[in-house]
Amino acid sequence: MLKGKTLEFLYHPALLSFVLWIILALVLPFHFPKFRVKILSEEIIPSDIYLYFSDLDNDGTSERISVDMHDSEQIKIIVKKNDRILDQYNIPFSLTNRNSVIFKDFNNNGTEEIIVFTLSRDAIYLNLIDPIETRNLLTYNRLIDNWTKPANSDDRPNFNNIFIPEELKDSSGEITFYISAGFSLQPRNVYKYYYFTDSLIKSPESYATIFDCMELIRQSDYLTETYLVSTQATGNIRDTVFYSDIYSWLMVLDENLMFRFNPVRIGEYPSKIQSIPIAIGDTVNYLVFFDYYGDEKKYPAFYIFDTHGNKIKERVASAIEPEFSGVFANVEDGYKSFFILKDHEGIVDLIDTSLNVVRSYAIPGVASSKPLACLDADIDGKKEYFFLGQDRKTLVICQHNFKHATQYQFEHDLTNINFSQVFRIDSKPMLYIQADTIGWLTLFEKNWLYYLKIPYYFLLYGFLYLFIVLIYGIQKKRLDLKTATEKKLAALQIKAIKGQLDPHFTLNVLNAIGSLYATEGNRDKADYIFGKYARMIRQTVISSDDIIITLEEEIDFVRNYIEIERFRCNNSFEYLIDITPGISLSAKIPRMLIHTYVENAVKYGIKKKSGGGILKVILRNAPMKIIITVEDNGPGFGQEVTSPKGTGKGLKLVNELSELYYQLEKVRITTTLENISHNNQVIEGTRATIVLPVIQS
Repeated sequence: MLKGKTLEFLYHPALLSFVLWIILALVLPFHFPKFRVKILSEEIIPSDIYLYFSDLDNDGTSERISVDMHDSEQIKIIVKKNDRILDQYNIPFSLTNRNSVIFKDFNNNGTEEIIVFTLSRDAIYLNLIDPIETRNLLTYNRLIDNWTKPANSDDRPNFNNIFIPEELKDSSGEITFYISAGFSLQPRNVYKYYYFTDSLIKSPESYATIFDCMELIRQSDYLTETYLVSTQATGNIRDTVFYSDIYSWLMVLDENLMFRFNPVRIGEYPSKIQSIPIAIGDTVNYLVFFDYYGDEKKYPAFYIFDTHGNKIKERVASAIEPEFSGVFANVEDGYKSFFILKDHEGIVDLIDTSLNVVRSYAIPGVASSKPLACLDADIDGKKEYFFLGQDRKTLVICQHNFKHATQYQFEHDLTNINFSQVFRIDSKPMLYIQADTIGWLTLFEKNWLYYLKIPYYFLLYGFLYLFIVLIYGIQKKRLDLKTATEKKLAALQIKAIKGQLDPHFTLNVLNAIGSLYATEGNRDKADYIFGKYARMIRQTVISSDDIIITLEEEIDFVRNYIEIERFRCNNSFEYLIDITPGISLSAKIPRMLIHTYVENAVKYGIKKKSGGGILKVILRNAPMKIIITVEDNGPGFGQEVTSPKGTGKGLKLVNELSELYYQLEKVRITTTLENISHNNQVIEGTRATIVLPVIQS
């Protein structure tokens, strides 16, 4: 009982649909990403032209700013609004790099100014343009620092603006940035410029190569600025100078760009460290990722330092790709964990303050762990990382928590790329992407197809459920039809059995056997006949539930029946059962099919002949079938009958048996009945032919 209920539960369409749904959901996942990139337009840009977009006048529509670098002695900055030129500004010298153009409201007048850092042969300058209110240069060639061009290199100092958290942004008229030189060695400092006082401060003298710098809020009784400096051991200078680049250093600066504690030496050349905030309890400490990529046996590691520069925790970093991996602060949980992008394949681990891996993510493969940009492209309050794909023609974009990564492949190399956000009153926020001489106006937005994910899976389950219910219904109908056919077939066979084993037949056989027993010399014969009768009865009873039997079983039954009938007829006829060697006696056949023809041959052929009757049952092979003939030398059937149909109840039963067998097994058995004669004159008997197809297994 319990087993039946268990099977009923296991085979229920709802459960089967659920199992298939799980398998298909894993094998055929919903592939539409949550975000997508859509190219709105493309343009060709003259070489040495950098394009930027910013809403300078704060009216909801971005202005277009082009920086012309054709002239090596000066740059031309053209500001356009709605394809109209507002003004042009000529500034001496060249840009330090593409990041050295910044837009910010420095003088608190409600409009943005343009700050431009330029580079002469021996100095770095700051220029401040007011393109909206006064349309003048507010600051012109303000000296930032000096530098010396190396004798055998075209290496130039690199300018980078420092990311400022939203909670620290204000309109104080200041900007913080860092400049890092290579073979020219200097400058390698963090700077802060105050517009209202036209003053500049910079970090203490250092020869550490700055790799990155970020600003954060230090947790205390009041908000104060802290700058985490990440450095790289590039090995360009001896170790007798301040903080030589033979080593990588942990440096933490205060709001005045002074060291909060003496820089901590972490590793030797070649190596780098990355510093990000990490919160332990209520205190924000400093997580340092040390990456060594030299030939010595030094392993990458994570260190946690407190706010005084003391190491409080460390752990070796495993499965890290040297000289590639990068760490990222987790702003969402208040710096209580961090991410590490481990290799080019895009494997990302989320790690807690105990330096244990919490979970792993996978984004498409990237060429560098340093993002091309980090900005809120769709203005939903969450920033996105933009990475360069491994083929350098693909943008890989993911959210700040590395979820919902998507990618878009361009036809051009994206190595030298710049991003600007474009705003228009009548459209969604857009991105302008420039790669050398190609510019694309793009839309980064949520993909509405992604939100079909839930209904998709519901529909998938519903489809599977309906499909299985349909199959279940069809199978049930087929099973019911098969059962009904089997019942009809069994009923016909029972009729045949009843005809054979009716009381009259049984009494005649038993009386004849009894008379043999009464005579002393016939007891052996009586035993023989009784054994045949008992065997026939046993076959009938034991296999009473079998509506389809083997050819061997049917022939054995027929042989016993003929022996009994021959005994009843005082051996007045002879019989022959001839089976060609190689006949497949395991072939299936409807029960009583051959017997019915044999019974008719005895009743209407042999018994109507005064003597010398002959009954033959012959089985022979033919291609893909077995041909069975039942012949007698009786008077034949009536001359008016030309087919077996309508010749009697027995033959009608044969036709019904054959038709029901076809419905059940899809095997068409054909039967024919004909008189045996020479030259269509004298009838010499009757021949029944059964053609049984053999199905190859």
